[in-house]
Amino acid sequence: AAKTEFLNNISHEIRTPVQGFSVVSESLVEHWSEFNDKHRHELAGVVASNAKRLASLVGNLLDLSKFSAGKFVIERKKNDISELVRLMIDECK
Repeated sequence: AAKTEFLNNISHEIRTPVQGFSVVSESLVEHWSEFNDKHRHELAGVVASNAKRLASLVGNLLDLSKFSAGKFVIERKKNDISELVRLMIDECK
């Protein structure tokens, strides 16, 4: 049951950015001459943001598969929680 729920969640998380950059990039191609430079830049930013999100998710999945295969070692160390929060906030921007 946990595996099925995990796969359902991952499926959604992968489809969302893929759908996002597919639709936006197709719109850019089809309507390129209709958009001004500012709008093109904004849409390209959406594509880049979704591609970055998908790359991060795929990287995390690959790390998870390495971990479950025993090829990924987790190192325990103390961290400053305020620094971790700052990094997370910066990543969301």
